[in-house]
Amino acid sequence: DAGIPHLMDDWPAGSFQQFLLTHYHMDHVQGLFPLRWGVGKTIPVYGPPDEQGCDDLFKHPGI
Repeated sequence: DAGIPHLMDDWPAGSFQQFLLTHYHMDHVQGLFPLRWGVGKTIPVYGPPDEQGCDDLFKHPGI
């Protein structure tokens, strides 16, 4: 689960070798977005096949 908004505030760089997601709801993936601009090695993210992934959030915004 990568739902902690400030994931890297709680764990130092290099702490994660991979992420496993069970689904793509925002409360489970929001901690990954800031990592997209990292300069270190690539961190693999695994999850179920879902071509839309987080795109579904744009169709159903809000709580």
